Amino acid sequence: MPKIITANGIDAATLRTEVTPGGYLLKTNASLQTEGDLDDAAADRLASSLGYVLRQYRVLTSRLDDTTGKTGLVIVRFPQGSLSATVAQRFFEAADATKNGLGGGYSVVGDEQIFLNATNSEGKTL
Repeated sequence: MPKIITANGIDAATLRTEVTPGGYLLKTNASLQTEGDLDDAAADRLASSLGYVLRQYRVLTSRLDDTTGKTGLVIVRFPQGSLSATVAQRFFEAADATKNGLGGGYSVVGDEQIFLNATNSEGKTL
């Protein structure tokens, strides 16, 4: 990770990366979460680089504190230290059983399970 970050002209010490649970289509796997304060262009370049090097079909960038964006999201906060891959998967399945479509995907940052309603430039769900 540090070499990919540095190759993008970013000081690797300014970002924090951790391996967390992440879900896609009702399956939980290991997911890399990188946090830092980047402008949109730098974040998109870094995401593209990571997607290429790690051979990913999809890499998401987000500003979870941006209230002007068009992406819907839900953040579920769990008690500190209680959000494991098993708990995340169970909640993922329960959410999908409650509302079809909530099993599309999620990310975990700390003790928060984040469900994004990702859309393309035309507003259609991905």
